[in-house]
Amino acid sequence: MTLYLIMLGLFTLLMISWVIGVLRLFVSLFIHQLELEQERFRDISVMTLIIFVVDVLILLPITVSLQPK
Repeated sequence: MTLYLIMLGLFTLLMISWVIGVLRLFVSLFIHQLELEQERFRDISVMTLIIFVVDVLILLPITVSLQPK
């Protein structure tokens, strides 16, 4: 049960950081109107994609498998 709660908390934190990353991308695109350097934009988008992949493909199945019955 404790491991499940730890994994659920980690999943939640990573999902929140993913949402913040996506919001940063939208703010960069629409408010700054592409004034953001191309390299910085690529860094933010790659980091957001990595967080999403780790969160959904690795942590979500582990968390679901640890769910108490």
